[in-house]
Amino acid sequence: MKQKTAITQVQQNTAIASIIIPTLCVDSLYLKKCLLSLLAQKQLKAVGCGLAEVLIICNCTQKRMKKMRLEIEKVLKDIEGLEFSWICQGKNTGFTGAVNKGITHALGKYIILLNDDVE
Repeated sequence: MKQKTAITQVQQNTAIASIIIPTLCVDSLYLKKCLLSLLAQKQLKAVGCGLAEVLIICNCTQKRMKKMRLEIEKVLKDIEGLEFSWICQGKNTGFTGAVNKGITHALGKYIILLNDDVE
């Protein structure tokens, strides 16, 4: 089930990059650091205006995803320029399964894969 938090709207024909981040939803600290680091990148700021999207693929239950999402959105609520989409797998499908799910939902011309523990 795809749930969106629209920070800015991404139009299908304008998305340049789709950044896919699989997570187990175990520790929100890793994902927070990853997203904040991602948002600090000059290249993404240059893209701006909603031309990039971030797909967070949760390899966990819906309940666990909702808890993680609430924690993350507290940090990201005032950040503009990217759209964050949350996709819940319902179970752990592994990195490959999460990436494949993200690719099927991606709107961008380019796909970027990123682990949730990358800063």
